[in-house]
Amino acid sequence: MTAACGRGTLYSYILPRHPVSPGAPPRIAAIVALEEGPRIVSALVGAELDELTVDMLVDVEFETHEGGAQPVFRPRR
Repeated sequence: MTAACGRGTLYSYILPRHPVSPGAPPRIAAIVALEEGPRIVSALVGAELDELTVDMLVDVEFETHEGGAQPVFRPRR
């Protein structure tokens, strides 16, 4: 296994109309192409739909939850 740097580009995204949990706002689902080559499905945070463009640069951050952490991506500023 090789470590990834946490940087990539937005390959594709959608806004599911199905909430993650009851009462929660929908989250943007994204496919991110990592700099190392593989693609990962994750959530995109810190941006509105109208701000997104395919191929925009994104960086990973981790949201901690009970029992672990989940990688999410944020547009690079």
